Amino acid sequence: MSSLSLSKSKVSRRAFILGGAGFVGGTALLYGCGNIGDKTNFSIGAPTEKSKALPPSGAVREIALEARLAETEIAPGRRINAWTYDGKFPGTEIRAKEGERLRITLKNNLPEGTSIHWHGVHQKGTNNMDGIPGLTQPPIPAGASFVYDFVANAPGTYFYHPHSGLQIERGLSAALIVEPKKENLAYDREYTLVLDDWMDGSPDLAFEQLKQGISPANGLPKGPTPSSSSHEGEMMELGHGGMSEAEGCCANGDVAYSNYLMNGRSPEAAPEFQVKRGERIRFRVINAGGATVFRVAVQGHKLIVTHTDGFPVHAVEVDAFEIAPGERYDFLIAANNPGAWAIAAAPTGEPRRAARGILRYSDAPGALNPPVDFLPDELDGEVLDPDDLMSPDDLDFPPAGEPDREIDLVLSGSRRSYEWLINGRKGLDDPFGIRSGERVRVVIRNRTMMWHPMHLHGHSFRVINGGNSRNAPVKDTVLIKPTMHGRAEFEFLADNPGVWLIHCHHAYHLAAGMERLFRYV
Repeated sequence: MSSLSLSKSKVSRRAFILGGAGFVGGTALLYGCGNIGDKTNFSIGAPTEKSKALPPSGAVREIALEARLAETEIAPGRRINAWTYDGKFPGTEIRAKEGERLRITLKNNLPEGTSIHWHGVHQKGTNNMDGIPGLTQPPIPAGASFVYDFVANAPGTYFYHPHSGLQIERGLSAALIVEPKKENLAYDREYTLVLDDWMDGSPDLAFEQLKQGISPANGLPKGPTPSSSSHEGEMMELGHGGMSEAEGCCANGDVAYSNYLMNGRSPEAAPEFQVKRGERIRFRVINAGGATVFRVAVQGHKLIVTHTDGFPVHAVEVDAFEIAPGERYDFLIAANNPGAWAIAAAPTGEPRRAARGILRYSDAPGALNPPVDFLPDELDGEVLDPDDLMSPDDLDFPPAGEPDREIDLVLSGSRRSYEWLINGRKGLDDPFGIRSGERVRVVIRNRTMMWHPMHLHGHSFRVINGGNSRNAPVKDTVLIKPTMHGRAEFEFLADNPGVWLIHCHHAYHLAAGMERLFRYV
């Protein structure tokens, strides 16, 4: 079937808000969409009656968050100025129970408008809580507050972050963990790893550099920046783990970061994770970075991958896995090798640096930390092939089948012009129409030399690139490789009326236009 886009004649020329929660002490004006990529206003029509959001009901847990500037320490003697939730980098981790209603008040003490997107949370029936300024809500003005009211209806590893310009690049992100009513995974203790890439320069200046053809951009106002061609050569030289030249040069090649962080700490001040011999340890890994694809490994240990983007998969044992911005993976390790071991998250294509943690056995008190610049051999070992991920038979999620509608998305653009497009367009003024109850198949083809982690709001989907489609993994973010390998196919059930973004989770690609809308009609 061919893709369906709404014609402009069907689109109302007025913006809207999808009902529900509102401001505390702030204005209710609806702003334009310049803060989510396209610099022109758009409008997508008033919601139909059946898609209007209704406030959740039932007992509620109240949570207060504050978005504010703060000086935080990423290593002894090294402090940075970040935009934070509650003055922390990463921000306050929220833990909820499956089915729990959360009422979260965000006080905005930033110098500009903001919002929160609850990444991976479906917002079933609460499209107005999705946190997209200019689309599902107005931006929250500086000095105002906004109340998010929704149900954490699916267990898993999620996170929250803004959807305004490049604010995520300034430090605004935090984990959201939804614990199941009944835990089927056996483990003794768990840790959350939030991976990030940090730029000492200005993300806004870096974006201007990219638009001027300066790559990699570093956001610094003075000093030469390497040319695109010289950086590509460097990245090809540095490639490791069996990657092709195209993959090596293009994974993280357009932005230069000063540091790679794990739980807000740089490698010389790596966070430590205590274990005891004989335990099973669960790690929840969140890539909150703006542009970096990380390869994750634990020295001296195998990784047993158990979940991706919140959903369980049949356990797969590997040495390492790759995780793109917006993705989450859970894995187990068997604590059977006492000592102090490096946990490394190395940028794909740049193996000389890594975000770093230490796995420390409390029953091996004399063990010394590996050197700061040490990278484990496991990074070059067996790397998870996403096609090997299989969902359990009893997963409560529709299997893939014959679609009612197929939508084709072609990703295009280049670093030279720094416009990143979907089907030759950027922005949100021409949505793809879908109908409630349809099985929608999306085919994405990448015609660029960059990797694009594509994230769908309001739904999860089965990735059906290969293997048994009935047991294909369920995700909400999928990494599309460059050029000839750049293809992904997935299906979702249209069971959540509203307007929902699909976009690249590379912050600069999104800012340059790689976003479209699915709208229920």
